[in-house]
Amino acid sequence: MSILYLTTVALDIIGGAVIWSATKTYNGVYYLLYGNEKQITDEKICIDKDMLEELVKDNKDYRDKIEKLNTNILDLKECVNNLKK
Repeated sequence: MSILYLTTVALDIIGGAVIWSATKTYNGVYYLLYGNEKQITDEKICIDKDMLEELVKDNKDYRDKIEKLNTNILDLKECVNNLKK
């Protein structure tokens, strides 16, 4: 009975090793033949002057909105602190 179990374990180990070796060999050969397909290419992004001016304007608008919100938050904190007293 123990010979049956030893044979099963040995076949499982050998089968796993064969599958692992075949997978690694396949992946290695594929890499050698086709290379890494996830190559990153550097592409230049062209932004014209009008688009750049629009982005700068939007940035200024957002900064102004953030500044207003920050002042509102400070005012609200001050009101809450005054209510606590």
